[in-house]
Amino acid sequence: MQRVLLSLALLVSLVGLDTSAATALQPLTLREQQALITAQNQMAERHFDAALKSLAPFLARSPHHPLFDFSRGSLDLLQDRPAEALPWFVRTLEQDPDALSAWLNRAQCHYRLGQFGEAATAFERCFALQSPPQPQWRYNAALAWLQAGDHGQAEILLGQLLDEFADQIKPDWRAALVQSYLARGRADLAIPQLEALSETTTDQTQRRWREILVHQYLQLGRKETAQRYLERLVAEDGLEARWWRLLAHLHLESQQYHEGFVTLQVANLLVAGDEREQQLMADLCLQLGIPQQALERLKALQASDPQDSRLLNRLATASLQCHQPQQALAWLEQIPAPQPDAVRELRAQLLFLLERYEEAGRAYRQLAESRSGPSAGSAWLLAGYAAWNREDWSGARQALQRASRYGKQQATARRLLEQLPQ
Repeated sequence: MQRVLLSLALLVSLVGLDTSAATALQPLTLREQQALITAQNQMAERHFDAALKSLAPFLARSPHHPLFDFSRGSLDLLQDRPAEALPWFVRTLEQDPDALSAWLNRAQCHYRLGQFGEAATAFERCFALQSPPQPQWRYNAALAWLQAGDHGQAEILLGQLLDEFADQIKPDWRAALVQSYLARGRADLAIPQLEALSETTTDQTQRRWREILVHQYLQLGRKETAQRYLERLVAEDGLEARWWRLLAHLHLESQQYHEGFVTLQVANLLVAGDEREQQLMADLCLQLGIPQQALERLKALQASDPQDSRLLNRLATASLQCHQPQQALAWLEQIPAPQPDAVRELRAQLLFLLERYEEAGRAYRQLAESRSGPSAGSAWLLAGYAAWNREDWSGARQALQRASRYGKQQATARRLLEQLPQ
């Protein structure tokens, strides 16, 4: 499952000079207003040392207006010093508990310091203070609870957002719910939100959510639902290769090989698949009895990796299915030693088919000597057939006598031994 990326709105709040609503504790003098305006302008222009000089005389007074503590904290926060900034916002709120901007900046300090529970509480306070309520603060609180690992509290807040701001729902709210549900293994709860995201978003974002939805259907074992949904997507968004690929793999998992192959072909016409997919399509060609297509695909793959033993073996199989035993043998001969048992057996079969009985007999004897049990008996029996066909009666007798020691081959080997010329 792809991780859902969520963003937290973190902007340092700077109080504007119309401060009548900022605090009801005491009015600002004209000099204080001028000093705050100057400091705020200097901070906006990132002249931090100058801003500190503007604030310092007023901060040295006792008592002083809480807006100076707030501005001093904002100065640190703008310089990415949340640990130094936090005490200034705490001090501001001790004097003015309803200062929204101070709560916002305090929340940011906690968040940047990794104090996610405290950040969530501060953002919830922001939501309670602002009128009309600003859903962004509740959303930020939910994200902070997610970071704190409190999925239950996060889900409560996100659910409240969906209920109370139904006409303003943002995709990020649903995305956060999806992340929370999936993080605790509740794909079943995530499905309704994923379905909504899959319908209400657009372009590549929508395609990403739709792909996640398909994967979650499959995770829940809802293959038929996933297939119906993918069939709808290839009809609505037929130039998007990913839907064809997902549908193809569903067909293949259900052993619907013809449907899977055709669907995968469409995907490849839209966007060429990687090497693994090309190998898969070649294998499907072999399984579906269209070896010539398999041969063409395998040759293209082999051109970029001439020594790949698996490709050479598949090329041999495809050539054999195309009734080209000589070419099949030529592919096998390119596989470097030591060759796997299955390759050596196929090589022996091809030599026999090409009536190269001496080489076939030698290949079967080597196979037999490297095996044990019934598979060894089978190789000895075939070595006997190879010797028989070249009228090597001594070699045939030796191989058949060895074959007669194995239960499955015993009766056949003895019958042939009785027929051998004396």
